[in-house]
Amino acid sequence: MSKIKPVLAALAAVIIGGFLGGGAGLAQPAPAPPPAGSSASVDAAWTYYHQTLDAARAKVLTHPFADTPERRAEALFLISETAVVGFDMYVGPRQDYPAFYLQPIFLNNMYGWGLPNPDFLYRWAFVDGAKTYRIWGKRNDPSFVDLQLQDGFWGDPTFGILGNAQLDKLKLGPDGSFEIILSPTEHAGNWIKSDPNAHRSVIQLRQAIIDWAHDKPLEIHIDELDRTGGTPVMYSPDEYADRLRRAANFVMHNADFVLRQNEKLSPGSTVFNTFRSLNAGHPGEEGGNPAADYQDAIFNIGKDDALIIETAIPHAKYWGVQLGDVWWQTSDYKFHQSSLNAHTAVIDKDGKLRVVLSHVDPGVPNWLDPADDDLGVIQFRWYFFDGPTATPVVVKRVKASEVRKYLPPDTPVVTPEQRRAALAERWRGVEQMYGQ
Repeated sequence: MSKIKPVLAALAAVIIGGFLGGGAGLAQPAPAPPPAGSSASVDAAWTYYHQTLDAARAKVLTHPFADTPERRAEALFLISETAVVGFDMYVGPRQDYPAFYLQPIFLNNMYGWGLPNPDFLYRWAFVDGAKTYRIWGKRNDPSFVDLQLQDGFWGDPTFGILGNAQLDKLKLGPDGSFEIILSPTEHAGNWIKSDPNAHRSVIQLRQAIIDWAHDKPLEIHIDELDRTGGTPVMYSPDEYADRLRRAANFVMHNADFVLRQNEKLSPGSTVFNTFRSLNAGHPGEEGGNPAADYQDAIFNIGKDDALIIETAIPHAKYWGVQLGDVWWQTSDYKFHQSSLNAHTAVIDKDGKLRVVLSHVDPGVPNWLDPADDDLGVIQFRWYFFDGPTATPVVVKRVKASEVRKYLPPDTPVVTPEQRRAALAERWRGVEQMYGQ
């Protein structure tokens, strides 16, 4: 496990504990939302916010996976992290003054909630479905770009996907430039229809970057066309109270999401190293992209174990595999080889992908490093693939010292020097994508 998380989570626990004054205890239900409509609702919303965070904290800490100090620290990191992201998604954004945000939602080793894909440079915009917006920019190098319009997000009672627009299906200029109108009424040219009743709509933009250090990301901008002079930047007290309640609900929804997904993959917290499709028959569930298939497992390995994970690769615009902890926080991918894609993986001559998950570097190209976690999530994603479903994933648990017995004889050898060079390339790639 990343050594950063326990330290930050312990500090966050002290801070949150000081506000809340509650112990880990048994999980308590979140309090009912306070009534809105008066300035007194601000104080009530503040109380609701902290009580909801405490209830979410207690809920994850009573889960069977919170059985070691390290995993409890990871759970506390999740709660404090999603409290920050809740502000960034619900309190901070002004729908009349939009932007496509990059760092405040997902960021390596900071905001890994919900298992974001290391290959996706996500952008998020927060808009009012009753307003008209102009979106413009330049496509550049991503494997694909998808704009997913949503009515709110996790924790909102009306949350749902309103539609997806693939940039490559819109009209682009010869240099990849584009302009899109987002509005409830039809416009000529590239147009995305919004819902005039969805006043807290969200655009979740996914762009697939498989060569982190060299692919140039999408350039994109947004502004509101019908903003009038004097449109306020600051909220009324009741608006702030409503947004704070939504931020609290996001934290609780995220905790519930983690526990639901873990139960699907590991019923009774007893099933490990077995892949299941989480969205079979339910495309777009939990805000996932309807064009994707997700195959997941809870991995469980000892220090001397290795998992050999095998699958055929369907023809797809994008595929990748990644790791996360049991609280669905993406593993560090800047300093550890915790993910692979079509650019970084080696496909065997029989057309299959064979990945080795182990604590000890097996000296093969397709190694996944769990960053000291012996229990966590592994996820395959296939986007825009041929066929009704992606192919099955098979797992074999072996001794780490005997990995090569179970791999094709021509599997390349990766030397320590080559591994250091690959990790240096990852580091440069994250620097390139995020500017840090």
